[in-house]
Amino acid sequence: MLPLETKYVAKSELFKVPFGGWAMKRGGDLAVRFDKNKNQGWGTVKGSTGQLLLQAAEHLQNGNSIAIFPEGTRMGFDATRAAEAAAHESKLMPFKPPFFDLAKKLNISVVCVAMRGTDDVWPVGSNMQRPASVLIDIAEPISPTQFNSDVEFADAMRIKLGKMYQDLCSAS
Repeated sequence: MLPLETKYVAKSELFKVPFGGWAMKRGGDLAVRFDKNKNQGWGTVKGSTGQLLLQAAEHLQNGNSIAIFPEGTRMGFDATRAAEAAAHESKLMPFKPPFFDLAKKLNISVVCVAMRGTDDVWPVGSNMQRPASVLIDIAEPISPTQFNSDVEFADAMRIKLGKMYQDLCSAS
């Protein structure tokens, strides 16, 4: 368990899943609203990102944590993005910078958490979860003050998290 209240950022479709999604909505988690007609279905609904960031800022200012998945989706979903990830030293897809910009503006440290085995629990394309082992590595908090921009911050966290994930994979 995390030592303070944490709000998760997830695609809005997950909030419609019986029980789990309903609990996310009731718990105040934050929904990313995608537009099926933009960017091969990965563009966001106009104005929704700004609203999402305002909600996140309010939670952060109230002392809550925000858990994000900065790649935006799982790698197995998009062959082009997976190929781009494979060519990068982190082996992760590019991180989206808006939350890193928010962390810089609010001077909030970021804690990278790498997880291995989650695809075994909930495979890409499946609606069912199943029992499996998950390994987790939690890094020390990283201050945004050491980065000149949100893009630099996001790229540094991508490399850090990629190394953590690769270490988890080689440990098993």
